[in-house]
Amino acid sequence: MRFVDLETAQAAPGVRLVLLKGAPSPWSQAAKAIFDLKAIDAVAVWKTPGDPAISAWTGVANAPVALYGDEPARTHWADILALAERLAPTPALIPEPFAARVLAFGLCNEIMGQDGLVWNMRLSMIELSLQTQGARGYAMSIAQYLGARYGYSAGCGAAAQARVAQILEALEAQLQRGGPYYFGAAPCALDIYSAAAMDTLSPLPPEQCPMHPKTRAALEARRDAAPDPLPAGLLAHRDLMHQLHIPLPMEC
Repeated sequence: MRFVDLETAQAAPGVRLVLLKGAPSPWSQAAKAIFDLKAIDAVAVWKTPGDPAISAWTGVANAPVALYGDEPARTHWADILALAERLAPTPALIPEPFAARVLAFGLCNEIMGQDGLVWNMRLSMIELSLQTQGARGYAMSIAQYLGARYGYSAGCGAAAQARVAQILEALEAQLQRGGPYYFGAAPCALDIYSAAAMDTLSPLPPEQCPMHPKTRAALEARRDAAPDPLPAGLLAHRDLMHQLHIPLPMEC
């Protein structure tokens, strides 16, 4: 994947990706890893929050965005995955048996979707930030912005933490049934999304994942919002994915 400026990306044929700059966004990092793992020729541009030029081009305010030819922009994780599977069926990142496919998509959504793992962790972080007036977690302006986007309501942090624990338990159980990946001997999309989520919930050291110190401090405050340790098996799986499939240092 080649990172280019906006004008080059606009003129390029084929696949163009817009990825969030400045933090290890699990959605952007997973999209990048999927296209890299499939060796799909693509160009990418970084998007900083509030970048009007890129939003005007893609028609959406969010990242990641995948554009292919004249087809509509794709922003949902499942749509981006489906595009990558169509363009490069091998290696397949969706399990073939129907029951495994359904389970994989369900668990992917539990990580990446609304009311999923990252969503609820952010809700608990928003609550910590607002309760401490920005002394821990996000700065107040960011907490208020994210609170409006994620449907924060006062006191929702406990339910969000319980949902996080429930999803982590389900992921750990499936990983134990599979091994070393979620569905056996080869990685699938769920392995990528899981690793990307762990990179947010337990940030890698600066030499492996450079980011702004304030962003790092906010992410590391997760331990204050949800002090229960992350399952060791999920972190070991994250390390395996980086060792074999998602090179370090990360780009963000």
